[in-house]
Amino acid sequence: MVTKPRFLLTGKVPITIYRTIGVGGYVRGEWKDPEAEEIEREVNIQPLRYKEVMLLQDSQRTRQWWQLYCSEDLRMDQEEGINPDTGEVIEGWQADEFYWQGYRYKIMKVKNYSMGVLDHYSAQAVRVEITPN
Repeated sequence: MVTKPRFLLTGKVPITIYRTIGVGGYVRGEWKDPEAEEIEREVNIQPLRYKEVMLLQDSQRTRQWWQLYCSEDLRMDQEEGINPDTGEVIEGWQADEFYWQGYRYKIMKVKNYSMGVLDHYSAQAVRVEITPN
């Protein structure tokens, strides 16, 4: 029997995940981004620990990082490719994004803990940098 954690003792908050479906392309000579669907998730979200921040590259340490725990799937970037063992095509996708405290964040790393007891996902997200137009 698979049990999903409910994060009762640590708390959880609802967030809206923006998951990109498909790939972008040119329509009548103009680039169109792929559509994003909104997915609701309840997560436990907390700042990345100091020790984990120190393991990042120097250029990444000053950015805002969050750790998310969720009982449902979260996605990081996955490129297309071919499975060397089976020869099957692996479909690619873009990372999930969400808004937290007024800023947009992108999922950078996901770990799937599926041991049969308290299966869950652990993810690290970084704030998307704002660039002037």
